[in-house]
Amino acid sequence: MLAAMEARGLASLGEERACTRALTEMEDAFDRSDADQEPLWMGYFDGSEVADELAHCFHDLGRGALAIEHAQRSVEMAPPAFRRSRTFAGLVQAGAYLMDGDRDLEAACAIAEQTIGNASRLRSARVRSYIARFQESLVPYAKARPVREFGSALADSPLVPE
Repeated sequence: MLAAMEARGLASLGEERACTRALTEMEDAFDRSDADQEPLWMGYFDGSEVADELAHCFHDLGRGALAIEHAQRSVEMAPPAFRRSRTFAGLVQAGAYLMDGDRDLEAACAIAEQTIGNASRLRSARVRSYIARFQESLVPYAKARPVREFGSALADSPLVPE
């Protein structure tokens, strides 16, 4: 978990090589871990969380395809009860579709809409901040049909910041 935190910090600074080293350290430590020997408070840090950390780091480094791959894996692996974690990974995945040369507004908006819809009853400032960050990334495309439709579809969502 400490290596994951280090990797996130390094990714936010754009330090790709150091971030990759920390991610490798995280994955190696996770592979060596024994759930029976870990403290109870570490119980949530499973394969889904590892994939989520990778997705967040690749997103912050601007590596859209890798962020999409790992975010999707995180959502698929996360237990249904981990709605907040699934929401974070889904919104990272949606944002990653706006990266790289082939921006896919349709996919980005569809995934974000589905993710926010699945999270509709969550009351989390952090979820709202992820939604706001995604909405900010759509500003340059405000006139595009998928973005307009996304805005209309979520106009009444209690999670969408005003």
